Amino acid sequence: MDKISNCRPSKVRWSSQPKESYSVLYDGEMVGIGLDPIFDAAPGAWNIMWLTSAEKLESLLAYGDDPGQFPASLGSMPLAIATALQAHGDRLLGELAEEMKPRQFLDYLRNNKVDPIINQIHGHDIWFDIASDNIKKHYIELADNVNPVDFRQGG
Repeated sequence: MDKISNCRPSKVRWSSQPKESYSVLYDGEMVGIGLDPIFDAAPGAWNIMWLTSAEKLESLLAYGDDPGQFPASLGSMPLAIATALQAHGDRLLGELAEEMKPRQFLDYLRNNKVDPIINQIHGHDIWFDIASDNIKKHYIELADNVNPVDFRQGG
């Protein structure tokens, strides 16, 4: 088997920054939702949570309030993790979420009549509408080696 056919697709990130960027310095330590080790244990959970909570997550990048009040989790987090670990055929939805662009992922769920666990947060049709809206408003397609820079943060 040649090297190309033996490679797995590269992981796709839907948030504008790597998950570790969704954190702040507090008492000499970085804390925040993006540093939770569950996102390493449940691949794709970050992307799935982003579909539901993109506006909240993206607003954390410019967080200027008390670092001690920085969110350590979001209400959508448990269901995003459960969805990432949800099997569909011989794959986990989280694996698919790391291989597809967000619109492809939603289309895949719809076309294959997959009812992701995260639907429980709002209900099936409402969740798909929220996810679609978040893609339209917040998804920026990036090249693999490019991270956007927000010059408003003074750094």
